[in-house]
Amino acid sequence: MSEITLNLNKWSTKFYLAKEQKICLTGEFGSGKTTIAGIKFNEGLTEYPGTVGVVLRNLGNELDTATIPQYFELVFGNRQRPPYPVYYHSTKKHVRYPNGSEIWFLAMDDEKSLRKLKNIVIGLLWVEQVEEIKQEVLTMADGRVRQKGAPLQRILTANPEGGDHYLKDMFYVKPIDVQHLEIENSPCQKANGQKIPYGIWQGKDKDHLGIVCKQKANAENLPKGYYENLERNFPYAWVMKYVYSSWFGKSGLIYDIENAFINKLPFNLSNIPFPATLLEVGDYAISDTSAMVWLQIIFHDGIYYIISELYEFNSSLGNLLEHIKNNTEFTCDRKQLKAFWRIGCPRMFQKEGTSAGVSRTAKKLTPADLLANEKVYVSSYAVHVTTRQTILEQVFSDGRIKIYNCPNLEAELKKYKWSDLKNAIAHAIEAMERIISKHELYLRQGNFEMPKDEVKPPNSKSELRTHLANSNYMNHTF
Repeated sequence: MSEITLNLNKWSTKFYLAKEQKICLTGEFGSGKTTIAGIKFNEGLTEYPGTVGVVLRNLGNELDTATIPQYFELVFGNRQRPPYPVYYHSTKKHVRYPNGSEIWFLAMDDEKSLRKLKNIVIGLLWVEQVEEIKQEVLTMADGRVRQKGAPLQRILTANPEGGDHYLKDMFYVKPIDVQHLEIENSPCQKANGQKIPYGIWQGKDKDHLGIVCKQKANAENLPKGYYENLERNFPYAWVMKYVYSSWFGKSGLIYDIENAFINKLPFNLSNIPFPATLLEVGDYAISDTSAMVWLQIIFHDGIYYIISELYEFNSSLGNLLEHIKNNTEFTCDRKQLKAFWRIGCPRMFQKEGTSAGVSRTAKKLTPADLLANEKVYVSSYAVHVTTRQTILEQVFSDGRIKIYNCPNLEAELKKYKWSDLKNAIAHAIEAMERIISKHELYLRQGNFEMPKDEVKPPNSKSELRTHLANSNYMNHTF
């Protein structure tokens, strides 16, 4: 084991020493919550030989690129793999300590991981980024912690979400030692004057303890200007959650859709020869089919301007339908851009029994079927992944994609190489590459053009198919 040097503060010390069975530590980016949780988790494995520990995270690629290498570096001094005699199976993501304790790194983005969780008895649980985990998954994992002679603790680390998130009701109920930080001199002007709580709470019972680290308490261990750069470059809602660790607003909503982004574009919409092309894409976010990623893209003079990004929880099919109907166009200088191309998530086309299928009596309907019943039609993906990669790589290399007001998408793109896109789970990337590559493919085939007049939506799916068959602008969606 490597020697660990750690500068503890009041809140990380409380977390480290806590004996409650269920402990949740939230904090901003760079607060050190992952480090102290990793130390506490490792200590439980070493002090209680034979303990089976599970590290749970929502996405497998984030386990591989973040959690596992961070844990290995922290505990073993090597990001790649533990030294002998610690055993590591990289494919199964299984670690075995010399004292017989084990770690299983599990992601919740496939059914195999869920089955593994159902069939094991564990003695220690660490859920990283627990705010991304569905409550029913956390409840199931909690029920597996019953191994005799083990610590039996549930260690949860998170970035704060909205005030309606289940974690807040579970861990942050009764203040024990709570203070407030008043934001001053922030480059994000809307944040100034806000008073943000931090400290220690009792949860829904005595076995639940919630801790919020004092904001920026770990700043001295980060690059100079780290937080200021985030505050300067990211939207207000994002800053409140991830810089000031505040249970802010509605869960999942980190980017506000508003026409203020129009001023950031390198051209004036009122001067564009109309009709212009507004592409819209909706995609279920991560593995949670109650969340949506929504992008708006203007295609103008051969350039794709990605101008708006929405990431929002609690988007049931009814809410999604309302969103589509309310966001099919936006107005600038009395001119309107109507949505010309709308694409849905692959799970929109899965029948009952899959992750998104919906049952209506004896008939099996997909989410796309239900939307079609309300005269909202979404088109499936007809472009193979290798074709998408080739097209997107060319479009990017030609400088034909410009991104505005989408910091999440920009950050994700920086993490991926084009050769990795076929395995990307980040749905903002997946949604973007599919809509642009499909549009580009039809442009290249020469059979795609904007409709000259407004088209009345078809009354049935058969009428829609007839309409498309007779159309010279293929797969128009309504």
